[in-house]
Amino acid sequence: MGRALKVLIVAAVLATVSGGVYVLFFYRAPPPVVAPLPNPNGYDDLVRAGSLVTMPRAMDPDEASIETLREHIEANREALELARVGLSRECRVPLAYTTDPAQDFAFRAREIALLGYAFEAEGQLAEREGRLTSAMRSYLDLMRLRVKASRGGLVVHGLVLDRHERSGLAGLERVTGRLGPTECRQAVETLESAEREPFETVLERDAEWSRTVYTPGERLWSRLVYGLRVRDQSWRPRLDATVARCRRLLVDLAARCYTIDKAKPPAAAADLVPEYLSSVPVDPTTGKPLTLPAGPVPEPAPAASPSRP
Repeated sequence: MGRALKVLIVAAVLATVSGGVYVLFFYRAPPPVVAPLPNPNGYDDLVRAGSLVTMPRAMDPDEASIETLREHIEANREALELARVGLSRECRVPLAYTTDPAQDFAFRAREIALLGYAFEAEGQLAEREGRLTSAMRSYLDLMRLRVKASRGGLVVHGLVLDRHERSGLAGLERVTGRLGPTECRQAVETLESAEREPFETVLERDAEWSRTVYTPGERLWSRLVYGLRVRDQSWRPRLDATVARCRRLLVDLAARCYTIDKAKPPAAAADLVPEYLSSVPVDPTTGKPLTLPAGPVPEPAPAASPSRP
């Protein structure tokens, strides 16, 4: 082997090693081209509203007294009003594709999560006082908060608010059997319009963000040392269960409305389309359309009384 060939081989090996080191420890993918944010962006209103919340995060609305709930709701009236302005607007998380955005978006997600406790307390108070329409609206807003405040964001945005969405679901499940047809229709319309982004879309955005922010070496180190729960999707069954429960409630509300209107329960979920549902929801855990519950649909009850101011 000639000396020139040896030199070329050594140079090629060094170039390959140098390139590998650069890619592993220094290369970051360029930021993607993103669509302009809504203007106004309801997400900004939610962040500002969250910063106004004075309710302690440790407070459990389920265990708080009526007097305590009233005090906290009054103290957070401005925050709740501003939050509803945000929920009425198009929302999208303003992702920052930088080398250190974690503290920023995590802080904003925590602030918005504080709103969940305020909405939950508001719903609890209305429910205990028998103001079922108001309770329904508070619980619906609690569920909309999760959908609106995580749209365009990462997996972490949805995970932070999952607990509040399940609280909203529990509240709606408690009052559904006492709602009238008008309230049931309103709830169905709200839930159908608040459909969340597909998980696959969020996962791809999350992966794109990670490629932009971290080098391959940093991603590998995180996987080896901490284990990337987002990548292995250990959180997925929990969120799938929440979605399935939400869609089940959608069917139950539509079935109750059908039963009250027609004085008989529907024979199948397909009977609810298109008058009461735009389509039969699919159970994400099975991939099949939902069916009516095995038990009887609750008998018609008097419509909920109008909410007092």
